[in-house]
Amino acid sequence: MTHCAIFKSGITIGPTGGVRPCCAYNSNGTSDPKFNENWREHHVELSKHEGWLPGCAECKLSEDLNRPSLRQYYNRILSGQELEYWDIKINNTCNLACRMCDKTSSSTWESIIRNHSADWDDVYTQGPATGWHQDIDDILPHLATAKYVKFTGGEPFLIPHVKKIVDWLISEEVYVNIQELTFITNGSVDLLGWDERFKKFKKVNLLISVDAVGKRYEYIRSGSNWDTLNSNIDKIKKLNANIQILILPSALNVNHIHEVEEWCNNKQLNYSISTPVISPDFMSPQALDNPTLKDKLIEQMQIQDKIWGSCYREFIDD
Repeated sequence: MTHCAIFKSGITIGPTGGVRPCCAYNSNGTSDPKFNENWREHHVELSKHEGWLPGCAECKLSEDLNRPSLRQYYNRILSGQELEYWDIKINNTCNLACRMCDKTSSSTWESIIRNHSADWDDVYTQGPATGWHQDIDDILPHLATAKYVKFTGGEPFLIPHVKKIVDWLISEEVYVNIQELTFITNGSVDLLGWDERFKKFKKVNLLISVDAVGKRYEYIRSGSNWDTLNSNIDKIKKLNANIQILILPSALNVNHIHEVEEWCNNKQLNYSISTPVISPDFMSPQALDNPTLKDKLIEQMQIQDKIWGSCYREFIDD
């Protein structure tokens, strides 16, 4: 395949316990092996494929758009030998129900689907949502060779097991070899008490997902509050961490990304624009120019509007 060091040096453990090479890899409905199975052999076999793997569509799209891809990043930082890169998604605990997310990555989404009967698109309902946090002790010894550790979710700062792993890295002095400790967060959680932990590490990255400003932000990330985010950002800027805003282009913000860029510049925040939403396809930026996908987008937003008391007409451009 197109060479990527992550297949031999990295692991992503999803909120259901399945193992993939990285967070962007799409298993396309196939069953992912568990950590206690022969997942490394499986990844090595995948790496022998010629050309781009179907599951690597996100990186291919990034490179086709002449944007930096995760593949390029992994090849730059990893040796391709030891297990150096960990992307850990302990479970789906999250306080938001972002409109491009699903029940596997958000406990709030899981609750909504369980309690509200509707014609949900399959992307919201597919897959199990049970966590694997009860087995967290099993992975700790394997982190001894880690150089890059990333936590996502759910919302990692609402998951107590994240703190347990970070404390283990410190108590076992593994932290001295960690080049980067990274968290992808929605920015809604007060991080008081984390700074003493952050100081132990060479580099801590806080990647905060902000796709829009004001009411549009609250619409995309259902359950959020713009004023709370603004307040938390000011507090987070004072921590011993590198702050970067992640902007995810979708049908709901593609024509308004400049508003987020302006907000970042006013707050003196670094930001990056991610590869656009691929799934669900009706949330992709291209959906606005595709009548079938746009109709699907409006249909699914109307279902969610009934739950959140919102109106899609304010946020879907003609």
